[in-house]
Amino acid sequence: MPLGTKKKEKNLSLKEVEKACREFRRAMRASHDPERAKQEKRYLKSPYKFYGVNIPFLRKLAKDYARANPPEHSRVSREFVFTLAKALWEGKYHQEKSLAIMVLEQYPQYLDEDSIPQIERMLGECNGWDHADWISINLFGEVLVSDMAAKKHLIRWSCAWPLWQRRASMTAQIKLLRGGAGDRELFYRIARGMLGEKEFFIRKAIGWVVREISKADPEAARDFLMEIREKASRLTIREGAKRLPAKMKEEVLKKK
Repeated sequence: MPLGTKKKEKNLSLKEVEKACREFRRAMRASHDPERAKQEKRYLKSPYKFYGVNIPFLRKLAKDYARANPPEHSRVSREFVFTLAKALWEGKYHQEKSLAIMVLEQYPQYLDEDSIPQIERMLGECNGWDHADWISINLFGEVLVSDMAAKKHLIRWSCAWPLWQRRASMTAQIKLLRGGAGDRELFYRIARGMLGEKEFFIRKAIGWVVREISKADPEAARDFLMEIREKASRLTIREGAKRLPAKMKEEVLKKK
């Protein structure tokens, strides 16, 4: 293909990305709720602006876009989808970042090993638990569904300095572990290494993932909680025991 043709196609693609972003922003501005925006900013403690639109509204925007722009369309390539997500993610509004994640969710066939650098970058730029958990569970979690070899990145994340990457090293497997799949031993290994953490979001995450494991295998969750209960925080133990059968829960929470 001639160089000029490639440049022309790239410019056209960028114009399409800009057009999609304008349409998304127009829709969010049209549904702007100032009071909701104020409440959400206070609750999420986000440094970004808010449109004050709810999650179902955003999800519908993403779904409608994907329905009108299926991956079979020659224009909707991997590069195009990730360029669109990047443009939204770099926006000044919290909901634009949420929409970036939702758009990527609509194209799971592009969530593979090649997508990990962008997923890592987004995690590293997170300013709160909502986007970090969403990215780890719904984006990287989808990568794991198709390729468990990607779990090698979780080991690296568990030693990372950024809080949200450390948390993601455990939460990324939630969907798999909830259903009795995933690498449970890998989670245990990572969690044991973080038992001394003072960070609330790490302590909470350990318990949360154990709670999800208990849905498929309460005995395994109980055994792990019994193993770590002298070293783990009470928050971790309480969170992990929430869904256990009554007798197991009593055993775990019983004071010595």
